[in-house]
Amino acid sequence: MKRTIIKIDEELCNGCGNCVPNCHEGALQIIDGKARLISDLFCDGLGACIGHCPEGAITMEEREAEPYDEIKVMELMVPKGRNTILAHLEHLRDHNETELLKQAINYIKENKVDMSPKNDEHVHKHTNSHAQPQAFNNLNEARAAVTPPSSGCGGGCPGSKAIDFNIDLNKVNEAASQVKVMPETVASADAPSELRQWPVQLHLLNPQAGYFKNADVVLAADCVAFSMGNFHNQYLKGKTLAIACPK
Repeated sequence: MKRTIIKIDEELCNGCGNCVPNCHEGALQIIDGKARLISDLFCDGLGACIGHCPEGAITMEEREAEPYDEIKVMELMVPKGRNTILAHLEHLRDHNETELLKQAINYIKENKVDMSPKNDEHVHKHTNSHAQPQAFNNLNEARAAVTPPSSGCGGGCPGSKAIDFNIDLNKVNEAASQVKVMPETVASADAPSELRQWPVQLHLLNPQAGYFKNADVVLAADCVAFSMGNFHNQYLKGKTLAIACPK
């Protein structure tokens, strides 16, 4: 399949190894003095390692690659201990990869992985050196992160945070069918939004986000919603949206 995956420029790589501990999935190793991607299976394409390369040797590219396999990653990660597992769960949470997060948590439960805390451990997550890392304290907190918040602001720029609104459209339609609306009120009723995810701007979207999985995608000019009164109901309903200016 064609997907986003890391690319290492061997000319720029100096073999410092800074990227290795910041790839919690275990996709990177230093071999013959250079960072190597040991398997496409272990690279989730989210780029946690990029900011830790002092030489700028790691970039992202789109190419044919084996699909990322969360179960194989967990099999590789469990022997590394609780801290590595927690950092990986945070990584998935931070990128709104709820489906992969569910798979990881199910693996932990089904295989009875010991997640008890140890006093001499400190959880590290990929972040800048000035920020204080915040970790899950236990598996329940990780499980709670599977369901994204449905409202409120998480801080920072909302345009860069991936959110899946996760609306159960069947329940909405079922409830709507039980409501009797007088004909004269139909025209004046507020039309509900059919938007299912955030962000929507093309340059902010992560193609690996969970809301793209098996989804029908509407690509629209950013002025369309203002030009077409029935855009939500006619084109957007049940689909994932990407908008951009065609100029």
